[in-house]
Amino acid sequence: GSDKEHAGDTLRRARKVFAGVSARVWGDLDALEIESWLGDQTCDEGWSVATRNHHANSVKQFTRWMVNCERAQFDPLRAVTRWGAGKGKQRRPRRALTLEECRSLLRAVEESDRVIGHCSPATRWMLYFIAMLTGFRHGECRGLRVAWIEFGTVVRDPETGGLVYDGLPTRIAPPANATKAGRKSGRIDVIVVPIELHLRLQEHV
Repeated sequence: GSDKEHAGDTLRRARKVFAGVSARVWGDLDALEIESWLGDQTCDEGWSVATRNHHANSVKQFTRWMVNCERAQFDPLRAVTRWGAGKGKQRRPRRALTLEECRSLLRAVEESDRVIGHCSPATRWMLYFIAMLTGFRHGECRGLRVAWIEFGTVVRDPETGGLVYDGLPTRIAPPANATKAGRKSGRIDVIVVPIELHLRLQEHV
């Protein structure tokens, strides 16, 4: 009946959102990340405000149910909101951060002791650094898997004294469905990793 169909639609929408932000366990749920993903679907992928709100309601119903059944102590998605009619048409202009703004952001995170979205300052610093050097979005950075990284070998150039790749560079090759570009094209987009990021990744693997 209609109740069964509604439950099926709710489950399908919730699964789509969780897959979109690479949320696999309860601790992966982050209201800010889901708000951002839903906004991208509305502003960039052509979702209507009603479709966006249906998906927001579906994930919130799931987390409320977990709390009501005492399977969780708090609702991590209580801050996810509904949009009013017409909001999806308000496109916010985007711009790249300047080099100095990137440096300032990383310095601020280094000096912070706050845990935000279950991420320590060290984890946030790494997520921001990956995003800056790869173009990955928030969910794509958090969904990054070691298995996607093909490490190259770094050596010191005898002439310049700088670090260079010896042969193939380190690359990140996420599955096609793991990035926004890959979902659109169906291709695996291989990203060549700058040496600065290569060194940081090796420290975390």
